[in-house]
Amino acid sequence: MSLALSKSTKRRRCLEEIEELGLAIDSNASCNNHNDQPSSSEQHIISHKLSNNISNECDPTSIFFASNHNEEIDPNLMADINLNGTNIFVSNFSSDSDYSDSDYSEKVLTNITKWAIQHKISNLALSDLLKVLKTNHKCFDYFPIDARTLLKTNVSKQPLQIQNMNAGIFHYFGLANGIKSVIGPNVFSDDTIKLQLGVDGLPLTKSTNSQFWPILCYISNFNNTKSCVFLVGLYWGTEKPQDSNLYLSELVAELKGLCFDGIDLPVGKKKVYVEAICADAPAISYILRTKGHTGFSSCIRCSITGVFLERRVCFPETVFNKRTHEEFLNRQDEDYQVHNTISILSEVPNIDMVYSFPLDYMHSVCLGVVKKNILLWLGTLKNSPLSVRLPSQSVKLISNRLMHLKSNITRDFARIPRGLNEVLRWKATEFRTFILYTGPVVLKSIISPECYEHFLCLHVSMTVLLSPSHGYLLNFIDKLLSYYVKKFGEIYGEEFLSHNLHALVHLCDDYNKFGPLDNCSCFMFENFMQFLKKMVRSKARPLEQVIKRNEELNKFGRLEITCTQITENECKNRHNEGPLIEGCSSPQFKIVSMKNVLIKIRSLSDCYIGYFNSNKKLIIMNVVNVCYHRESQANVFLGRIFNTVKPFYTKPIDSLKLGIASVSDLSDDLMICNINKTNLKKYMALDLNDDINIKIVFPILHSK
Repeated sequence: MSLALSKSTKRRRCLEEIEELGLAIDSNASCNNHNDQPSSSEQHIISHKLSNNISNECDPTSIFFASNHNEEIDPNLMADINLNGTNIFVSNFSSDSDYSDSDYSEKVLTNITKWAIQHKISNLALSDLLKVLKTNHKCFDYFPIDARTLLKTNVSKQPLQIQNMNAGIFHYFGLANGIKSVIGPNVFSDDTIKLQLGVDGLPLTKSTNSQFWPILCYISNFNNTKSCVFLVGLYWGTEKPQDSNLYLSELVAELKGLCFDGIDLPVGKKKVYVEAICADAPAISYILRTKGHTGFSSCIRCSITGVFLERRVCFPETVFNKRTHEEFLNRQDEDYQVHNTISILSEVPNIDMVYSFPLDYMHSVCLGVVKKNILLWLGTLKNSPLSVRLPSQSVKLISNRLMHLKSNITRDFARIPRGLNEVLRWKATEFRTFILYTGPVVLKSIISPECYEHFLCLHVSMTVLLSPSHGYLLNFIDKLLSYYVKKFGEIYGEEFLSHNLHALVHLCDDYNKFGPLDNCSCFMFENFMQFLKKMVRSKARPLEQVIKRNEELNKFGRLEITCTQITENECKNRHNEGPLIEGCSSPQFKIVSMKNVLIKIRSLSDCYIGYFNSNKKLIIMNVVNVCYHRESQANVFLGRIFNTVKPFYTKPIDSLKLGIASVSDLSDDLMICNINKTNLKKYMALDLNDDINIKIVFPILHSK
């Protein structure tokens, strides 16, 4: 009895047949003449041979050499030789080919280059791949055998432009160079380029003090693509630069010229404006040359003075005077501006030394306040009050509920929920998901009513501050956050009112200036930090490695590689499976790509949408199809709505005002919804603990 063959064996045998076929073709027709098409009899013999040899292994139509048709390649067979969606080994023997040998090979080389940069392939591995290609097919005879040749890596022995700086070295890439690289030939309609800068430290290893201090930037009003972060300057050393003014001097000098004179682009001359400088509290105090976040006069927004309680600096007072730009320039608060010299950033035109530095909610709220709340419930923090600590059974129940919600989390979130036993390893995005979506569901009926209502105050506040459509509630949120901070001291103790807790009372100022807090957060810069770290492939000369990798990135199209095009209302994946109702017909689709989200009819989590109708009633729909509506002559969502929509909570505000609801009783009747509806949002539906008939729905805040 014959044994079943494994996938690897099937793949190997098919590739052997393909190689045999390639050799046979090479013996009859030179690779230098792609226009010599095999005769129909030869094609018949080839197809017959392949179908006889591997008919039980794979579909012979997947063999891509001897056909003039666009046939699909079996993904299981081609997984190892598919580079970034481009089959670089495909040879086209059709007389209809538009490419000469050199054109075809150049296209392959370009695809390999982009693939290598995007997936951070090491030079050694890329060189080995080039050697395999060069020695196994005549079409690739003139391929280079060294990755540095392909990537056009700078191998000049002339020293790079690196300057010594305190205990490390520094290289300045240039702000104008980065702007031109990102925008390129694309259309940029605004008269002004709005920049956001980011500064932070990046440890390179756990066993040494080796660290980067990059100066990063992205263009906040460049809407053609997801904004691309690029390097402006990079410091490497065993400690941070001692003098922040020296560290920022080249940036400030170039910014002054760009702000006064503008920048010349292919689309014309544009003004340059620094919108914000984003960093965590320690980095802000470093570049502003002010007292650190553990000091008594450390708040960058007000002149409040902290007190020392239980060996902690805390800020229990709620009455304070706000700082101004003029006070900073005049150095009126010597307890706050502790250095002898003022920050060099004050020389940049239009920078407000108080309000151009947003209080980053990623660090202060997600990694600060939300994490502290959870650790107080777990009793992990020293001196956490016994009255708020949860028994182990309650902690386990919350963890089980979080794990149960895994299947409800939409593809918009990079991480699925983890249990509280791993809370010390949670990332900032996990704390964000907890405060906005999962926390109010899993904590219900477990923590005390007082703690739960207090937690909802922060949940409501952050929901409003991260949403573009609830600005009318800003005055209410300002008061609610002040109440939250005051109540936090009463419930958990004033000694826990740290710098991050106090920062909550100033968040509404950032919303007034920048809009939703995601417009001025460090999340985008933190994502680039991991990309930057992966540019370093060995411990020797890390700064020089990044300089060369950045040159390669700029040479081969930064936008095409690092930025994804944002498409609006694009229907994909046709099908004919229904359901349909009267007035609707094909074409039907499985996926709709909206501006920032995907709606998928076959998904258990990505199939919910919601909107307010003309009567201001919240409608939640489970989408079951996307089809063509003849009357409106447009594609529509087809789905079932929930008949029962109730508030999930009523304090501190009715949740329906935020689009949050408890829904049940899914209708059997199908309804339509125009995919271009202006107030349409994607929703996430979470199971209410163990009751599968009731779902708690939340609008995905970035899905407008």
